[in-house]
Amino acid sequence: MMDSLDRILVPARDLLGRVDATLRTQGAPPDHPVLPLLKKIRAFPGEALESVAELDARTVADVAVELRVYADRYAGHRAGVEHSFAATRWEGAARETFAGRWRSLGRHLGDGESPREPSMAGRLVALLTFLDGVGDWITETRAGLATAIAESLGSTEAVCLRSAPAPAPTAAARGPDRALAASSIGVRVLGSIDTAVLAGYRLYGRRLPDLTELVFLPPGTEPPPADHLTASV
Repeated sequence: MMDSLDRILVPARDLLGRVDATLRTQGAPPDHPVLPLLKKIRAFPGEALESVAELDARTVADVAVELRVYADRYAGHRAGVEHSFAATRWEGAARETFAGRWRSLGRHLGDGESPREPSMAGRLVALLTFLDGVGDWITETRAGLATAIAESLGSTEAVCLRSAPAPAPTAAARGPDRALAASSIGVRVLGSIDTAVLAGYRLYGRRLPDLTELVFLPPGTEPPPADHLTASV
């Protein structure tokens, strides 16, 4: 299904191609706000457009569906472990040793009820939660960029850039006007990208604690429950 960015992609490529060509050949006015954005994003507006145009939330959603199957399988494996132990007829020390091992294995597999559960199923649920966030981020990033470009397509700056062919490397006619127009559009486009990048970093920072490496803890080495931990100064 096409979204707002898909619908304006053809005219957007034409306009931002002119913006990129102008910025490359004529530069931007001194101290223009597009300069720090170019340095920060490390891409021209047209290049940034192509990168965002390749983002597809549907691909992320498809991966999430596959991971959900694995998370459910882990939960099923844990139930199988508990059933197997309940069916044993061992007694005494051997049973206790066996029970401890099975409990550790069951905890390691987990039931996937929470992304914060320190288990294999929990890590998959955490990854699913992260992927849901990435899908939303892609959708919002594409929508935000589409809005910025739509505003630029009907602007006086766009008229200025379309009034003549894209500049050749030696073009100098109307240089200051074209450079300012390209820079103004660049601020809109790269500003949208900058906002999206910051949102992506925040998403990653929120989910990272739940995505750390999981280590199997043998019997007797399990950490105490979180509500039993106390802080010391």
